[in-house]
Amino acid sequence: MATYKQLEAFNMVAQTGNFAVASEQLNVSQPALSMAIKKLEESLGGELFSRSTRRVILTPEGEALLTRSKRLLQDWDQSLSAVTDLFNLRRGSLSIAAMPTFASGELPILLKKFIERYSDVDINVQDVIAEQVIEALHSGRAELGVSFEPQQLNGLSFTPLIDDRFVALMPKGHDLADLPKIEWRQLIEYPHIALHRPSSVRILTDKMLSAHNLALAPSVEAHQLSSIGPMIQAGIGISPVPGLTAKQFDNECFVCRPLVQPTITRRVGLLHKSDKPLSSAATAMVKIIKGAFGNA
Repeated sequence: MATYKQLEAFNMVAQTGNFAVASEQLNVSQPALSMAIKKLEESLGGELFSRSTRRVILTPEGEALLTRSKRLLQDWDQSLSAVTDLFNLRRGSLSIAAMPTFASGELPILLKKFIERYSDVDINVQDVIAEQVIEALHSGRAELGVSFEPQQLNGLSFTPLIDDRFVALMPKGHDLADLPKIEWRQLIEYPHIALHRPSSVRILTDKMLSAHNLALAPSVEAHQLSSIGPMIQAGIGISPVPGLTAKQFDNECFVCRPLVQPTITRRVGLLHKSDKPLSSAATAMVKIIKGAFGNA
């Protein structure tokens, strides 16, 4: 099988018509150049040059190879250049699956930092619920994920970023708004809004509350955390939500208070497949995310 060096030597001898000049151009010794041509001829099964004391000319087979070898060397150089660009983040792509609370909260600032440094990398963000982040990673639709820590990793690697604590989100002027913190038993005495089961958030809250002989009895159940804010604003009720979610509604209409007795937290972190090395783009993004959360 011909090598890049052998084709390069062949091309230079064909171009200059002289072994001595070709060896000078390639900065190799003439014996090394002659050996490269000999090995190429042996691998192909015949002579590529007709040699005389005055000149070196291509045989018909050599002429046939020259056209192809130029294209092969060009394709080789372009391929290596493309891979080098990937390593140096001058091109490439990155797909991230993130739960909505992170995708609309922390992620935009982190993406801006990434784009400022690596503007030639294409980014795809999948804003999906926590359970679908895991599916996107396993299916290969995403290389990185940001979600709650799964109960079973099943071939994924998890790096903790933050412990997200449940809070009570309510409209300003609510009866509980003046309290510095709110107990769960106080929250469930008022009309409240919760996520549908089998949302992982709902499963967690039901499990923790059950251990304290408490239970949610929501007036309304929603499929998406993003739907809860407008419902609160409409006066339907208050809601227990992860703290990251509450940041989306940090405006003059809402009040957010820590929920205690019990204090419910859920770890949020980075996920990726443990048996597959990360691309240069993903590695750079991981570094930015870890740096933002003090994990670098």
